[in-house]
Amino acid sequence: MEKLYVDAASLNGGGAFVLKNSKQTELVYAGVTVYSMSPRERPDYDTLERANSLRFLFDDMPSPEPPCYPVPQMDVFALDDDGWFASLGGFTGLDEPWPIVYLRRNGTLLRAPDDLAAFARLLQAGGWREHMVPEPSAVRLFPSRRDAEAALKFIELPPHPPQGLDIVGLPEELGGANRVDGKNQ
Repeated sequence: MEKLYVDAASLNGGGAFVLKNSKQTELVYAGVTVYSMSPRERPDYDTLERANSLRFLFDDMPSPEPPCYPVPQMDVFALDDDGWFASLGGFTGLDEPWPIVYLRRNGTLLRAPDDLAAFARLLQAGGWREHMVPEPSAVRLFPSRRDAEAALKFIELPPHPPQGLDIVGLPEELGGANRVDGKNQ
C-alpha cells in the first residue's frame, strides 16, 4: 500500500481525504498543529493547570514550537516546562480517537492515555506522570519539514484537487466537498 503525506498545518483545521484510484493509498497527516481555546475558557482550566503543573493553550498565547517535525501529525494542546502534550495522528477533540502523547524537549516521546477524554479524567484524578509509557508506534521525528519531505512522499493541497482526489470536509473554494462522491449537497 502506498503512503502519501500531507502537512497538517496546510489543512487550516481539518479535512478528510478520499483517494480514488486503482491502488490503495494511505494518507498520513504530518507536522505540528496547535489546538488552542478561547481565553474566556481559562478559568475553567486554572485548577487543572495548578494541580498538574501544566498549561493549556489559549488563543492569546504564543504558539509553541516543538523542535521537530513529527510524522504522523501532533496537535499540541498543552505544555509544561519539560515538553508538549499532543493528540497523535489527528486534530484534538474530546470525541476524537487519537492517542495522547508527551514530547519531551530531549526528543523522548511518551504515551499518555488512549484519547483526550481519558487524559482529562487522569488530570482530574492527579498523577498523570506515573501513567506515561514509551510510545510504541512508529512515530518519526524529523529535524524539519524539509527533512521529512526528502524522506517521504508528500503531496501539496492544490486550490482544485487533481482528478481522482476528493477532499472531503474542506470549503468548496479550497477544492472541498461535503460528500465522499465529491459533490456538494
